[in-house]
Amino acid sequence: MTSIESVAIEKSVETAQGLFNKLFGPSFEEYGLMWADNVKVRRLRNQIKNLGKIDKIVSENNLTLKDVNLKVLVPYIENVSLEEDEVLQDMWANLMTSYVDSSKNLTTTVYPGILSQLSSEEVRIMNELRNSRDKSFRAFYPDWPDVMDKRRLLNLLRLGLIEEVHQIEQRETSNRITGAPELEVKYKNTNKFRQTEFGASLLDVCER
Repeated sequence: MTSIESVAIEKSVETAQGLFNKLFGPSFEEYGLMWADNVKVRRLRNQIKNLGKIDKIVSENNLTLKDVNLKVLVPYIENVSLEEDEVLQDMWANLMTSYVDSSKNLTTTVYPGILSQLSSEEVRIMNELRNSRDKSFRAFYPDWPDVMDKRRLLNLLRLGLIEEVHQIEQRETSNRITGAPELEVKYKNTNKFRQTEFGASLLDVCER
């Protein structure tokens, strides 16, 4: 590396640190994000914590282990290092235990990608829908409108974990050209939601 390149890199690092400090202020300094080593240590602690949870489940249940697809392992290693919420930490541990448990025969690789996009509040909504009949938006958020709350439901809808319940309305009409009788079907929004089969399957593999 030339002296010019070294100076350029040093100035880039200084610029990045200045922007981090400006944009994130106390949070940036509190968590030691100015130094890459501190970030690595923090992420490593999250990984070690989660691996300990998995090891405990495996030992207590005397599970026989099997190999894990890299499409599952790599996203797990990356995403669990960023996860500090205890509810989601437990879900990651249960999910990976399901993958290494030879008796489960879990082969689909999509679950880590889905779990990485969830918050603990969104998991709470999924559990409420699983344990009850269709629920309205106001059942979750009585103080609606709150755009942040609505985004949680929108995220679950986007991921295919919940679905909105539609009311089907039918009426007989006549074809404008032939006059032949026809059945017109309309789907009306009810502002009620229910868990999908895919959502239920995700919760199943993230629990013990």
